[in-house]
Amino acid sequence: MQSGEPQIQVSREGEATLVITVSGTWRIMRGIPALDHVFDAIQGTPGVNRLVFDTSGLARWDSSLLTYLKMVGEVGAQMGIEVD
Repeated sequence: MQSGEPQIQVSREGEATLVITVSGTWRIMRGIPALDHVFDAIQGTPGVNRLVFDTSGLARWDSSLLTYLKMVGEVGAQMGIEVD
């Protein structure tokens, strides 16, 4: 289990999948990363038809993480991207 500041990374897996990796401690009182670069990656990566979330590096979290991931998933779904 990881600790520290909340972090999010976007990477490509194969030709059609984006992996959204979240790690650290996600608490609303600590602040959370901006969504801009995640949305830009989803909208600006041609050929993507699947989003997956990697949460293996999470330490502690509260509902701010769920809200964040829900917004990311909604953007993907609006674009016709499968969300796992």
